[in-house]
Amino acid sequence: MAAKTKARKKVAKTAVKTAARKVGADPWSDVGHGSHLHIGHFLTFQLIRLANAAKSNVTRRYLADFGLSVPEWRLLAMTTRFQPVRFSELVANSSMDKGQASRTLHGMIKRGYIATKSPTPGTRKAGDTAAVPVILTVTSKGRSL
Repeated sequence: MAAKTKARKKVAKTAVKTAARKVGADPWSDVGHGSHLHIGHFLTFQLIRLANAAKSNVTRRYLADFGLSVPEWRLLAMTTRFQPVRFSELVANSSMDKGQASRTLHGMIKRGYIATKSPTPGTRKAGDTAAVPVILTVTSKGRSL
């Protein structure tokens, strides 16, 4: 008798899982061996593909007219929006790698689009070992873009 009850529960459980899959339930509910997981079904994957398509087909063509790369445009746009802004805050909010942002910033400074400013030496306390914040602002040349 106990064997029949176990068998019925197993059948019922399998039926519920199958029904859930058919209605498009959460794909993580029964990962198993992953045979029914398809990357194309995930919203995040689709959003990333859409963003990359927009960047490739729209943004780059538009930026080519101004001689800017996507990272340069992103840095300029975010500096314009939040200026004066600390470089560290800009990096944290831009989804750019710190190294890439630093290299991009140096190019933008050389081209005269962004200016940097550090606090005057007298405003720092003696023995302060914290990194000196770099404050970014957009120059008139950068605003003209």
